[in-house]
Amino acid sequence: VCDTYDPLHVAASTGKLDYVKSFISTWKFPPDAPSSSSLRMTPLMMSLMGGHNETSSFLLSNGASLTSADAIGRLPLHFA
Repeated sequence: VCDTYDPLHVAASTGKLDYVKSFISTWKFPPDAPSSSSLRMTPLMMSLMGGHNETSSFLLSNGASLTSADAIGRLPLHFA
């Protein structure tokens, strides 16, 4: 994992639902924040890309958007 991803992005990309819940609920990480990498992917995109359905559902139910595009115009559904 590149150092330009915050802990929420790493947890989402690896399907660590307990960590994702903690980062959003306790630490108030925004569920739809783009990464600081050049691709600007959201946690939802990273979760979907890894096939982590439970994590993706949690992100969606906590404010992640299906219409947020990354730096090259891809939407979360491109990763589903």
